[in-house]
Amino acid sequence: MKLGILFALAGYLSGSVLYARVFSVLLRRGDIASQSKDGNPGTANAFLYGGFWCGALTLCCELLKGFLPVWLYLRRPPSG
Repeated sequence: MKLGILFALAGYLSGSVLYARVFSVLLRRGDIASQSKDGNPGTANAFLYGGFWCGALTLCCELLKGFLPVWLYLRRPPSG
């Protein structure tokens, strides 16, 4: 039971990360949210304003942040 709460918390925390902002800063592309018309730091704007690598990394991390906590929870050893 406690392990399930830990995985739920990890999923919640990973869901709060805006990877487009993270990778735009790491790749020195500036704030892509302020560059876009809609102000959205999403994957599409990461590709448009941050370039291919910023968009590709953002897309991969956005997909993994929902998949990985669930996958890890399902692969955990059974609690005895």
